[in-house]
Amino acid sequence: MRKLRNSLPIRVGAWLLFLVMVSGAAFFGLQCVRGIQYQGADDARETGVFSQMVEEREQQVLELLSCQLRLKDNTLDYVARQTCQERLEQLGEQLDPGQTNFRYQVLSADGSQVLLGNLEEQSGLEALVSQIYYLRLSASGVSQMALESEVIPEFSAVETEEALIYSTPAAGAAEEMVVLHCGVLKPEQMEAQDEFLSLEQEFARCQKNFAFYLTLALSFAAAAAGLLFFLLWASGHRPEGEAAVLVWPDRIFTEVWTLLLAGGTALLLVLLAETMFLYNYTRSYYNSVQQTMYRRFSSVSGQLKMYTGDTVQSTAATRSVALRRMVEQFADKDKYEFMLLDSYGGVIASSSGTNADGIVTGIDFEQAQEASDGLGVAVYRTQSGELVMAACYLVPYAAEDVAAMRLVTSLTLVGAQIKNAIAVSVVIAAVILAFTVMSGLYFIRSIVVPLGQVERTAASIARGELDVRLPVTGNEHDEVDRLRGTINQMAEGLEETEKMKNEFISSVSHELRTPLTSIRGWVETLRTLDDPADENYRKGLEIINNETGRLYNMVEELLDFSRLQNGRIRMDCRPLDLVAELTDAVLFCEARIQREGLVLSYTEPEEMIPVYADPDRLRQVFINIMDNAIKYSAPGGRITVKLWAGEYKAFAEIIDQGRGIPPEDLENVKTKFYKGSNSVRGSGIGLALVDSIMTALDGTMDIKSTLGRGTVVTLGLPLYHKA
Repeated sequence: MRKLRNSLPIRVGAWLLFLVMVSGAAFFGLQCVRGIQYQGADDARETGVFSQMVEEREQQVLELLSCQLRLKDNTLDYVARQTCQERLEQLGEQLDPGQTNFRYQVLSADGSQVLLGNLEEQSGLEALVSQIYYLRLSASGVSQMALESEVIPEFSAVETEEALIYSTPAAGAAEEMVVLHCGVLKPEQMEAQDEFLSLEQEFARCQKNFAFYLTLALSFAAAAAGLLFFLLWASGHRPEGEAAVLVWPDRIFTEVWTLLLAGGTALLLVLLAETMFLYNYTRSYYNSVQQTMYRRFSSVSGQLKMYTGDTVQSTAATRSVALRRMVEQFADKDKYEFMLLDSYGGVIASSSGTNADGIVTGIDFEQAQEASDGLGVAVYRTQSGELVMAACYLVPYAAEDVAAMRLVTSLTLVGAQIKNAIAVSVVIAAVILAFTVMSGLYFIRSIVVPLGQVERTAASIARGELDVRLPVTGNEHDEVDRLRGTINQMAEGLEETEKMKNEFISSVSHELRTPLTSIRGWVETLRTLDDPADENYRKGLEIINNETGRLYNMVEELLDFSRLQNGRIRMDCRPLDLVAELTDAVLFCEARIQREGLVLSYTEPEEMIPVYADPDRLRQVFINIMDNAIKYSAPGGRITVKLWAGEYKAFAEIIDQGRGIPPEDLENVKTKFYKGSNSVRGSGIGLALVDSIMTALDGTMDIKSTLGRGTVVTLGLPLYHKA
């Protein structure tokens, strides 16, 4: 597995395959989205898209009528007439029967005269289309309707002997009316490559392939998710030593719970996809068989219309005889059982010559009687247990005792195809589920378990166990490994801070105990002396006074540092002379420098150097730096103080020839509580306090030191310019 994870070609191939899977899921998902609008419709003509297309064609016919009416207007100017003539030619081309499967006729109010249309003279509209849209229009209002693009009134169904007609309520004066008959050719008669044929083809394709596309989209999405899990796992691996942090019971619980959650979700998705696929697959097969039967009924009905007689009775008799002949000469007896039914649903004739006992039911006939289109379908098992489909269609013309036609076909082959599809889909679903579970395990071991380690280690650190560490691999591309490294750095920082805090408490305790011990000793000595003129008496009081001042300064330094850290210290800044402030601090320390056997080198500048600062805090900075120079210098050493003004800043430099600072301590000397390896007495916050004060004054402090040769501290402050 480690070789698999670290193999660059495999990871690159996984990324490419992941992109292919995402693209496949997006493509097939888009196909499903396109097919959703057709779900629930049994025919393309039941969709809203079809109705919209018909309305657009009707509007073209209305505009055509409008153009013809306008051309009859003698007051129309040349430009308008030319524009209207060009538009009329365009509409004629668009409504040409070779360009569209839309057929129309504009008749006079009594229907005796064809005013306009794109039908051949010998053809009737009823024989070409399955639905006729019938609209009465005012001849004087056609132009206004077309030009203003008013919505055509909603159609209402009117059932006639000839066809199913959709019409608006009849209007009043017939002389002022024209009648528009229109419809779309039946699918088997469509030849022109127009929007209606495209809709039929797209509807058939979506109905047939929707379940297949949905299954593919979900399969590609699941495969992409699995590849994503693999890539996440490949970006980093399970670290060694994880059991030391995440105990086995907790790890097993985490893995099992996450696996159940991921596996359960994947199982539900796969079952949902499987159910939808099987339902749509079965429905598409049944619809295909059903549509085949409907087309046969339509073909028979078209042939019946051609049989006529001198009277209504003779026509009905001729059609009845024709139907019986069709049943006897039925060519597809191996595929279908063709029957004729009476008005009670009884079998009059069948292609097998039997009364079809045990293989028929009356459900399809009852549905056909209740349906508006006269069609009924039933799927059931015969007495022998065979699954069949029966479709019944009411004969649209009088044919004596023949009231309906029935086709019965076996669904054995369809059932076998469905079983094969079920087997294949189950295998695919099992593979997807297994792949998802395996990917989930990789995800758990590469993400969930390490995050559990991080959580438990962070909790241990929060409880004060600062010595715990997470195992790291050093893989820069592993986000979890980088997180473990950050947690370790945080723990090390907290541990170092805790160590420095303890050292600070120890140092402060020591610094406080030394003067207190001296004060306590001299207090005991002074109790034995009764003469205030005694030399030891005066010396003891002086020592007590000095040590008390030392304690006061130490406590004040701690309080100042605390105030600076909390932002509660106030800076009383004002314009002042930096020369005077530094000279005052040098004079304050001069006596101590001489007592320690050191040499002071300081030349006071003649000109003033104006700065904007707090004089008390500035004096505290100078004295603190010079105190360090005195503490770390050996007798006979030199302390040099320099002061000069630059272009924008003033600089003060204190140089000593003391022991210096080791390179490993130099970068931490300004950290609070830090005490270097060669430090002497002190609390460890002096330089941290100086750095905080200089920062508050918009100044800088730079320290350079060479071990055994001395230290240079440079302080910088912005020059003050009076506005």
